[in-house]
Amino acid sequence: MVLPTTIAALAVALLGSCVSGQAPPPTAIDPTFFPNLKASEKLTWVDCYGTFKCAKFRVNADVSGKNRRDKVELAIAKLPAVSGNKTGTLVYSTGGYSGSNTNGIIQDVANFAPLYPNYDVIGIDRRGTGYSTPPLKCFRNNEERNAWVASEPPLLGSTKNALSQHRERAKKFAKQCADFTGDAAKWLGTYPSAVDIHTVMKAIGEKKIHFHGISSGTHTAQSFAALYPEAVGKFVLDAVVRSDLEYTISDNQPDTIVDLELAIEAFFITCNAADAVCPFKGSSTTVQQLKTRFAAIDKKLKTTFVTSPGFKPFDWNAFHRFLSVVILDSGVFFPALADLLVDLEAGVAGNGTQFASAAVFSPPPPLPPLDSSPPFEQIQAGICNDALDISRSPQDFDKYLAAMLKTSPNVGGLFAITNLYCTEWKIKPVNRFPLSKFNKSCLSKITGKILYISNTADSLCPLDSAYHMRTKYFGTKSTIIIDHTAGHTSVFQGALSGLTGFPSLGVFDIIFRFFNLNQLPPNGSIYLPDLPAFIDRGAGYAGLLPNGFGGVNGVPAYPIPGKTA
Repeated sequence: MVLPTTIAALAVALLGSCVSGQAPPPTAIDPTFFPNLKASEKLTWVDCYGTFKCAKFRVNADVSGKNRRDKVELAIAKLPAVSGNKTGTLVYSTGGYSGSNTNGIIQDVANFAPLYPNYDVIGIDRRGTGYSTPPLKCFRNNEERNAWVASEPPLLGSTKNALSQHRERAKKFAKQCADFTGDAAKWLGTYPSAVDIHTVMKAIGEKKIHFHGISSGTHTAQSFAALYPEAVGKFVLDAVVRSDLEYTISDNQPDTIVDLELAIEAFFITCNAADAVCPFKGSSTTVQQLKTRFAAIDKKLKTTFVTSPGFKPFDWNAFHRFLSVVILDSGVFFPALADLLVDLEAGVAGNGTQFASAAVFSPPPPLPPLDSSPPFEQIQAGICNDALDISRSPQDFDKYLAAMLKTSPNVGGLFAITNLYCTEWKIKPVNRFPLSKFNKSCLSKITGKILYISNTADSLCPLDSAYHMRTKYFGTKSTIIIDHTAGHTSVFQGALSGLTGFPSLGVFDIIFRFFNLNQLPPNGSIYLPDLPAFIDRGAGYAGLLPNGFGGVNGVPAYPIPGKTA
């Protein structure tokens, strides 16, 4: 599952700004480089961005091979093996359906290159996204995009007219995407992007590909594995998407948002254990007392608001939009939420309100992309182009919305907006994934290995999704390890996060050993983060597991009760 589209890019941009303050400054992206690079049907590398190689690769738009007239052009960046001793090629694929993987390679891989020193690491911008062409386009310019985000109606379930307002907005959005993208829109989707990876693999002379997929990047990787099981090398999949749902009714269901409220619960557990380090702790002595105060603040915001200079009033809708950002990155946003709650309880806008207002009200990052932030309109298009079995019945949506709100009263209505947009989607993709490929018989042909990483309380991709994909499809070809933290992906959370400047002895080490030494821990192993709660990114959260479970710095412990391998 992915973050609701209108705030996804804002959240990723904020995460990026937090990271850049602690890591070396990222390489500046030249938005004219790929547009000026000549495309070729032969994969031809040119020097770019210092030690990198870049290419513009022209491939068939119709992956069936029946139509060889229409083409798409893929932007590709490569970091040659930093050790100088190449043993294979690894695809690095970010999340959000539309994050630029070329920018991700150029800007982010410096943080991860030590994990795979013996691999050429490549990033391919998915069709219609990043610098691949033709682009998926839903607005004439950035000014129109900004105005669209700024005019978001109240959240579903919050007012009597919210549903009708969002439905009209969904119709307008669908028409704009179809009109501005034109005929090229029908060639887009995760399925053809997985085929494109195989085409690139053959062009560089590899028989197997290795993969580090993050969030929706796991969807691309699992699609590739189902299509080409014999070409699977070593796959690390962090924050696992239910691909079987994504190709039918979307991985945005009550069953897949089960950890949204758990991630918010982690805030109360963490704050209560942090004492004075959590400013919202105050005189409260129990988690329940904190939750009672939170509920009182939430109720008060139905009729009042606070305002930071330069921003719109911060009301109930803004508060719940911010909650959906908070559960992405607990290490950064839990302290920010604590500051905000102090402000809201006092009825005075302070630093917490200023930060939260910036997260909710700032315009999205501009296009063309200057980092790997996923453009919100392309997230929405990616979901709708894949999930072609979403019911268009208003009655069915009413039942769906009620179930989403029941599962997550705080943010379920916000996540339901994504599927509402798909009920009005007008683009009919030509390239349809053959669902028959997702079965154990096909996947038993995999000769490589898949390492699933899942957080205990991942707000977007719950641990249950990793267990589902392993149990139903990949079986003993895959291993699951659990990063004992709250938030989305181990890249930004828990033991994997190297973004604080500390080397982890946990999951980070596991990934290195898997890619380079063919070593895997026991299935179901749990890893504890390195830093205490409310101190820094990678905070550990006491109380999410029963006493007696857990491990320390990568020492395997016990499977989570109730989960089976």
